[in-house]
Amino acid sequence: MISWPRPGTRVTVRYRRPAGSVPPLTDAVGHLLEIDPVVRVRTKTGTVVEFAPADAVAVRALTAVAELNQAGGHPPIRTIALYTDPDADAWFVREADEAVPLGSPTYVDPTDGARRSRYLDEAAVVAALRRADADSVWVGWGFVAEHASFAQACEEAGIVFVGPDSATIRLLGDKVAAKRVAEQADVPVVPWSRGPVEDIAEATAAAERLGYPVVGPVGGPRHRRAVGGAPVPGADRLGRRARRHSRLFGGFRKPIADWAARRFAGFSLPPSPPLRPGYGRGMRLATWNVNSIRTRLPRVIDWLSRADVDVLAMQETKCSDGQFPALPFFELGYEVAHVGFNQWNGVAIASRVGLDDVQIGFEGQPSWSSKPEVAAGAEARALGATCAGIRMWSLYVPNGRAVGDPHYSYKLEWLAALRDTASGWLSADPGAQIALAGDWNIAPTDDDVWSTEFYAGATHVSEPERRAFGAIVEAQFADVVRPFTPGPGVYTYWDYTQLRFPKRQGMRIDFILASPALAARVTGAQIVREERKGKAPSDHAPVFVDVTDPRQG
Repeated sequence: MISWPRPGTRVTVRYRRPAGSVPPLTDAVGHLLEIDPVVRVRTKTGTVVEFAPADAVAVRALTAVAELNQAGGHPPIRTIALYTDPDADAWFVREADEAVPLGSPTYVDPTDGARRSRYLDEAAVVAALRRADADSVWVGWGFVAEHASFAQACEEAGIVFVGPDSATIRLLGDKVAAKRVAEQADVPVVPWSRGPVEDIAEATAAAERLGYPVVGPVGGPRHRRAVGGAPVPGADRLGRRARRHSRLFGGFRKPIADWAARRFAGFSLPPSPPLRPGYGRGMRLATWNVNSIRTRLPRVIDWLSRADVDVLAMQETKCSDGQFPALPFFELGYEVAHVGFNQWNGVAIASRVGLDDVQIGFEGQPSWSSKPEVAAGAEARALGATCAGIRMWSLYVPNGRAVGDPHYSYKLEWLAALRDTASGWLSADPGAQIALAGDWNIAPTDDDVWSTEFYAGATHVSEPERRAFGAIVEAQFADVVRPFTPGPGVYTYWDYTQLRFPKRQGMRIDFILASPALAARVTGAQIVREERKGKAPSDHAPVFVDVTDPRQG
């Protein structure tokens, strides 16, 4: 028997592939995002595996019963799992003492002709419970857990329904009725719509009438952003969620004041202070070569908790995916994507505004091997993800080592491939919002180094490298930090040796390059030199830009 680990833990999950797939089941390795109300795991490629609510309920029930039986002091409790055909090989079916089939996964509801989940077929569920001679039933949440008719059917069949009795569900299960009961009992209730709100038009009208800001989910239920009278981001998701909710749970009717409290609905909050510092200014995008995330974790988490960063691209994480400390980021409300293979390289993106379409490496990315006997492979140097409409890339450009070294040629090849691929992105979509952020290991001009004499003949300042960087800029990716941090003497990197930092002897090699559509939204930028100070700092400083809300353009 198992119990679920804490969110952020690296787990291996087995899940069902689309119908007709061979094999029908496959394993996925990733980080646990959440357990309630459903189990969600994000894999290395960014795919989110979501367990059906039945799985989560079954895990809890079977685990609890196993613990009770192990404790003793009472007759053993026998477990019975009800399942539909697609769940025949599910974990909870194998682990239960007995399993009773319900048949096909859906049925046609005779009351309205709608096709719904078989787990909502009250007659079939009660009949299965009777066949199994069950004494009690626990649905957990969702499905028929809040159906007074199901609770009543169990009562009439002599089966204990674990939960409120049918009369209580009937009285309080309907949120509109529950609010009215509360008002009759003089229980304080926030102003509400006085009736169910069934679509986004009604929600917006009710919110305006009550003086509530309308908010939409940006990147998931934890991240909501007020939008005033503008079109609601994610409004189309409301329709999809309503349809899904109706199909799974038999209905979707919520008063306006309840929509912020439930996973399957949420577009309104009462007047309140800003959701986060800097609220209303759009988004803050940052990049930081952390030079070992495990060593630098306390500093990174501390800075994120203060800096109000929405998306952070990290480089030189120096760990494998299994070693990446994701949990502290999750606790701050960030989702994380990471690719790393060993103690070298490694890139990551942490986002609190959504993390979709994660891509490891870019098209045409060159491969590398320092050993002739080892086949070349793509290094962990590029990771892309879409965060609230912005395509964010975390890039760690090869160092080059020395002019003329094979690694130097690899660096130039890598930059040329990036230029060609990035140019293709804009050719396909000139309005694309793209940020190329990271440690570029290039100082584009003499103003970007503390001494041209010191670096003469070295990498990072050679003309081929500077031309390669310039080619990417000429491909319409602008350095959006420089206008707000003019040089000379402004750097992002200071070597640990020779007291380079206190002597102000650094290089500017960390950049955020933006596509035209994104560059037009940039309102400010900063190199956070303070983060190079103190105990155990990275040798790089974080860099960030602020961008406006696209509706304000």
